[in-house]
Amino acid sequence: MDGNYGILCNSSMDTYGYLYNNTFDPAYPTMNILAIDDDSGGHYQFMFTIVLQTLSQYILVVTTFNKNVTGPFTITAVGLASVEFSRINISSISLMAVPTYSSVLTFNSQTFCHRTDNCLDSPFFYEALQLNISMDGNYTFLCNSSMDTYGYLYNNTFDPVYPTMNILAIDDDSGGNYQFMFSMFLQTLSQYILVATTYNKNITGPFTITAHGLAPVGFTRINISSKSSMYFREFL
Repeated sequence: MDGNYGILCNSSMDTYGYLYNNTFDPAYPTMNILAIDDDSGGHYQFMFTIVLQTLSQYILVVTTFNKNVTGPFTITAVGLASVEFSRINISSISLMAVPTYSSVLTFNSQTFCHRTDNCLDSPFFYEALQLNISMDGNYTFLCNSSMDTYGYLYNNTFDPVYPTMNILAIDDDSGGNYQFMFSMFLQTLSQYILVATTYNKNITGPFTITAHGLAPVGFTRINISSKSSMYFREFL
């Protein structure tokens, strides 16, 4: 049942808790975080008070504040309905696919106008990537760059003349350090285009996009021509 829930840890250890949305990847523990807590429960115990929804998936990670500490613990959940706990082992299946795509925005990169109606003085450089999804599931795309990056995720097609059409998601700084990050459910029978650009105009530099999910993700760099932006193309 949707509603407010309290989740409290009780242990002789100094505990530390993380609450994640959809997936948890121990190799990238900052992804998909909903909440972090150390001592809100008193006596060095973590506690979460948060609104949870029945149609969402949540993962609670229990750990300790200090390294190399072991011991028993108990988790108590209080809310409008009962909460079931299922212990899961994060296997190599969830971590096997960590493909990356690296490139450089240059003064020869394609350009468009976003976040403003006036780009006559200088453009925004961008790169468009077709995402090849081999398995339905939750995926996270994180950009890493010295630039202040900005990302768009499109369904089916991307038209740089009309950058607000077909948008699935827009992000600026969810990845931290002025980097964009997307976390969402993607399907194999759909076509997605990721556009990597910058927050400010006329900025160039290298960037890397890392994909995390249940299966490998293929990146295909595409050049957006007038033909490709005018017509929907099905991939057989």
